Parts: sequence; C-alpha cells; structure tokens
Amino acid sequence: MNILVTGSNSPLGTYLIRKLTNTFNDCRVFALSRGKYGPSLDKVKYFTHDLKKDIFTVNQAFDIVIHAASAVPVVTQNKKDFSLVNLEGSKRLFENLTLNENATILNISSTSVYDDPFSEILSEDSKKTTTNLYG
Repeated sequence: MNILVTGSNSPLGTYLIRKLTNTFNDCRVFALSRGKYGPSLDKVKYFTHDLKKDIFTVNQAFDIVIHAASAVPVVTQNKKDFSLVNLEGSKRLFENLTLNENATILNISSTSVYDDPFSEILSEDSKKTTTNLYG
C-alpha cells in the first residue's frame, strides 16, 4: 500500500506517519514537506516539496493521500501567498497525482479553528472560532 502524506514535518504529519507505519505492515509512506525531514523510518521516503511552486513528479500510484500541508496565518505573509499554497498549490498537487482504483483522500487540518481544539470529536458542523482565511 502506497500512502502520500503532505505536511510531513508538522506535528500532525509526524504523528500520522508514525501511526501509519506502526499500523500497516505493508505500507510505503511518501512524505512531502517544504523543510526538514522527519525521523528516519524504513517505510518512509521523504521528498522536499513546496506547494507554492513545485510540481509533483513522483512516479507512483497512491492508495491513500493524507493532505495535511497548508499555509497558516502565523507564517503566511499575505492573502496571495495563502492562496498560492492552499488553493493553487493543492490543486496542482492533485492534478499531478496518480491514484489507484478506490484510493482514499483525506484533507485534514489542525483543530485550532474550532471552539474546543481539544475535543475528541469534531465534524464539519463544529463551530469555528476564527474568521481568518485559515478558519
């Protein structure tokens, strides 16, 4: 099983990679991040990838894609940069992906936009507390 994880150097991405490699014996994780690589694990291959400007060129078909990469307000300079990463960059990534039949795609983000970010159960109907572009 081939799994792609974007935002792999974030706390969320790092957690997901560890969980995936411990859960699935037959997985290979392709981890994309703009910066540093995560822990060295046998089942993980790291790639430097900037959603803002890079074209995804890995010649592999994926069974699962977990898209956790994003530009967040704390480090994003302006609305244009935010759009270049989160909208255009994500679109470009998915246009260049090859998915296996019945592939699963999970677009995931931090819980910091919700009323109670420590709640165990959040849904698309959960109340958001922020009004910025990220929220």
